[in-house]
Amino acid sequence: MEPKYIARILLLIVFATILIGCERRPEIILDRMLQAENLEEFNRYAERARALEQDGIPLLLAVLEDSLTTRYSLLSYGKTNTCLMHLHELASEGIYTVEEVPTLLRVINEQIAIMDTLVTAEILEMITGVDVGYDEEFATSYAPSDNAKRERMITDWERWYEAASK
Repeated sequence: MEPKYIARILLLIVFATILIGCERRPEIILDRMLQAENLEEFNRYAERARALEQDGIPLLLAVLEDSLTTRYSLLSYGKTNTCLMHLHELASEGIYTVEEVPTLLRVINEQIAIMDTLVTAEILEMITGVDVGYDEEFATSYAPSDNAKRERMITDWERWYEAASK
C-alpha cells in the first residue's frame, strides 16, 4: 500500500479515536442526554452514563431533575423512567450515593401514577436500608384516602436523609 494511503488511514483512525473519546466524557454524555430529541437517541447516551457506574449517577440525576421541570412531555416521561431503571440497576449492584436521595424524594413526590413510584421506592429502600412498607401491595391497593400513610412513608426516608447528611 502506498504511504499516502497509510497516512490517510492512520489519520482516520486517530480522528475516530478522538471522537469516541469525546463521546465518553461525562459532560458530553450529559449534554447529549439533555438535548436528545427522541428516546432512542436518549437511551444510547443513558446506557453510556450507566456504564460509568458511580460516575454516571450524577448524570442520571441531572436528567431526572430536568425531566421533572418538563414532565408533561412524553419524552421527559420516558427519560424519567429510563434514568430510574438505570439507577435501580446500579443500586441493585450496590452502586449508589446518599446524594441521590433528595432527587429521588422529589421524584416520588411528583410522579403522577402510583405504580410508577414503585421503582423509586425500591431505590430509596436500597440506599437508605429503611423499609417503610412502600411495596407492590401498597401501590396496587392505594386509594386517595391512603395519601397520609404514603406521606408518612416518604417522611421516614426524608428523616433518614437528614440524619445521614449531618
